[in-house]
Amino acid sequence: MKFNLTVSVMALAVSLTLSGCSTGVLGGSSEPELEDGVNPKLQTEEASFFSKSGAGACALGAATGVLVALLSGKKKAGNLVVGAAAGCAVAMAGNYALDKYRENYGTQEEQLDAILADVTANNKKTESMLKNNKEVMEADLAEAKQIEKDIKAGKAQSQALAAKAEEMDKNIAYVKKNLAAANDNMNALIESRNGIASGKGGKAAASYKEAQAKLNDLDAQIKISRNNIDSLTADLNNYTSSAALYREKAAKYALNGK
Repeated sequence: MKFNLTVSVMALAVSLTLSGCSTGVLGGSSEPELEDGVNPKLQTEEASFFSKSGAGACALGAATGVLVALLSGKKKAGNLVVGAAAGCAVAMAGNYALDKYRENYGTQEEQLDAILADVTANNKKTESMLKNNKEVMEADLAEAKQIEKDIKAGKAQSQALAAKAEEMDKNIAYVKKNLAAANDNMNALIESRNGIASGKGGKAAASYKEAQAKLNDLDAQIKISRNNIDSLTADLNNYTSSAALYREKAAKYALNGK
């Protein structure tokens, strides 16, 4: 019985891990899963990467949670789900990324190089997201503005503006999800940077001067990360406000029989 339980737990852990892990310290996937109603131009590989970037850590945490539930005799589905969710939260909020850098790289300089590579790669992704988001949002706002003009000229009805606002709402939900994931990813990398700089990486620097230079390079890239996230947030806030405004206008036009 105990052997079967152990085998089951191991199989479950492997399954969860493989389903969440892909590439990189924090995971991620290059295969975007398209969502209905969301502008395809938003659903790029870069955007999907961030929504799945924590999947590896999450899967490992979930496996741990399930293991705890099974070994404690809590075999009901509800208990397993709760245990998995708790394990996931522990992994994501903990030092998963730092642990991976610590395990995979032999010196502090190598650890910093690895984080720098990941931050730089993430910056390219957020810059691509920023460009795509701007294009979609500007096009949507221009279209909504034109629809409103057409309503006033008697060439369109309020339903067209309401439909456009609904489309924008779906885009907002998608962008918001990926922006939150990108921010979490950035914070995990910053925590890893801080941990290694404070000696939690478990490896001494071969050269203090070289390590400091690498920290300076890393901090410069982190600053770019923060700026990218801030720009994405500002664009999303503006787009969200505009969508709400056009939704209200559509309702008013409908009340006036347009």
